[in-house]
Amino acid sequence: MQVMDDIRNTTGEKPSPLSIRATAMLDALGIPWGEHSALTTRNGEDGAVEYVNLEKDRKIAELLTNIPGVHIDNRITSCDIRDFYAMDDEKLEELLAAIEPDVASIIRAEYAIAHMATADTGHSYLPDNPVYFFRLHGGISVFLRGYTHFASWNDDYGLDVASAYFHAQVVGIEGYSDRPLGESLRNGRLVLDVGFYGKIIQYLIRSNFPGTLAEFDARNMEIIQMDSTYEREYPSLPRIFYQQYYEYLKKENPRIVSTIASSDDLSKVHQTLSITKGTFKAKPFVDPVKNKRYDASVSLVSNTPNTDGMETLHSSTMTGLEIGQQMYGDALSALKIHMTARLMSEDKIKRGTIVDLQGTAHTSGKSFFIRYPLYAAMVVLNNIHELMAGTAHTRFWRSNEENVAVYAEKLFTNPDWPAIFKEITKLAFFDVKNKTELAEHPIDYCKEFDIIPANAIPDDMRIKEIMNKLNTGK
Repeated sequence: MQVMDDIRNTTGEKPSPLSIRATAMLDALGIPWGEHSALTTRNGEDGAVEYVNLEKDRKIAELLTNIPGVHIDNRITSCDIRDFYAMDDEKLEELLAAIEPDVASIIRAEYAIAHMATADTGHSYLPDNPVYFFRLHGGISVFLRGYTHFASWNDDYGLDVASAYFHAQVVGIEGYSDRPLGESLRNGRLVLDVGFYGKIIQYLIRSNFPGTLAEFDARNMEIIQMDSTYEREYPSLPRIFYQQYYEYLKKENPRIVSTIASSDDLSKVHQTLSITKGTFKAKPFVDPVKNKRYDASVSLVSNTPNTDGMETLHSSTMTGLEIGQQMYGDALSALKIHMTARLMSEDKIKRGTIVDLQGTAHTSGKSFFIRYPLYAAMVVLNNIHELMAGTAHTRFWRSNEENVAVYAEKLFTNPDWPAIFKEITKLAFFDVKNKTELAEHPIDYCKEFDIIPANAIPDDMRIKEIMNKLNTGK
């Protein structure tokens, strides 16, 4: 309440219902709102938190995590750790001496991959992708590793990437968007699909990977499609969907609709930011010297749904109009990474390094959301229709358009906040079994931390009470 009151006094703005819900949700999850102390901790015998590597943590911050990025040219700012230092730089050796041995091993392996991408070997390698590094609460190290979903990229880099992260504790993947969370690993599709993650997953399984495989990306258009069809076309959506969605945003997050005049404009913005083939997307920049691809994060800067209203951002920046499946998926994935880090730092699961292997188009936006979890939580709540899509009750004889109309009216007019919180906390972990298969490793986040979903996100009555207190100062 004090923080919200200070914000109101400073900016003259009241917090929105959605920002209050997002703040309460993060408090319930036990993860920070924004950038935070990443000091390495352990639980002492008396239960108190102890700091164990203060000088090394200071060196890691100075040489790595406190660096906001480096300019590649006037178009992009890179947060790839390999762009910070040359391979023979003394500062890189200082960093590697301070950081945990398994993390140092990964960084060295990634430098070797970068060298391989440009080496004159007679083989023309496809462009490599960026590698982002984060130090989350408790001193948990996280790598966000860019990936290209082509069999030829897999042939060039797959085995080297897999071996680089063999000693990570959790290796996460971007699952198929037409399956529920975890199904991409559970049913073995990714093991067989060489053009996706097959070579990496096959290598880890055959090598009896000692860690845990995870799926962080929770997009699910198996039941209904509201952003893209299986053919990457924009689906036909009923007008009532946009009307109900607009009313929901107007009530929950008035700022976002201050630049969108009507539900008709919302439909244009929604389509512009969809992941379909025909929409405007920023073209990636390929550095010919490094043979590395940098993807842009694309956000609207106005309500004009054309290229003049788009801002191509080759850095991790947001504009307040993050609508649609890609931004939602990246934001929720970032929250799941934070939840995984908390499980590690509080000894609920084995401590170690987390790596998230993501299509490189996701890395720019997700890197922002990992740094600013509160913003990620707001983006997820802005897109609750994507979050809850896997729970939609449909009728097989209805069209997608008819099913979306029924689903949207119920969801947007009366959100089930406990169910929404439960959906956010779902995690999908798998262990390798007998070098041939994956065994599910169930984790109930709410049970692990004694969280009551019904108390996690304030309902409308509680929101009204909080807003009244802010208005009256009592």
